[in-house]
This record gives sequence, C-alpha cells and structure tokens, in this order.
Amino acid sequence: MSKNFGLEDLWQILRRNVGLGLDPTAGESPEQQTLEELGVDSLGALEIQTTVMDTYGVRLPDEILELTGEHITAHVRDELTTTEG
Repeated sequence: MSKNFGLEDLWQILRRNVGLGLDPTAGESPEQQTLEELGVDSLGALEIQTTVMDTYGVRLPDEILELTGEHITAHVRDELTTTEG
C-alpha cells in the first residue's frame, strides 16, 4: 500500500473523527502539542487509532495521547516506508 501521511491527514482525522476544530491561527496545531493537550480523550484516541489502521494499515502506539502530531505522522510514515520496502 503506497499512501502518504502528513500533518494535513492527521488534522482531517482529528476534525472528522474526534470533532476537533483546530485553528492554526490561534496556535492550535497538532505539530507540537500532544493529543491530550489538544483535548483528545481515550475514546478519541481509539477513534484515531482505528482510522489510521483501517486507512493506512498502521498500528499506532497505545500511548498515543502522549504523542505530538509530529511524532504520530513520523511513526505512520516510517511504518509505511518499512512495509513498502
């Protein structure tokens, strides 16, 4: 499966599945903040994990709430690269 995954993909998942309406102009962005800091709860984390697994075939770590958007996107990209190679 050759799919790219970037911050915009994560933003879409956060908006669609978790209902976060992030406003980058207000300093709300998943790049540097953990999902917990962005207000994602454990149910939201499960939604994100399920969506990423169903869409990209990548399992996210259980401690997803402690990860920033940069960490999540890097993890997914690394896994996609590993499975392609």
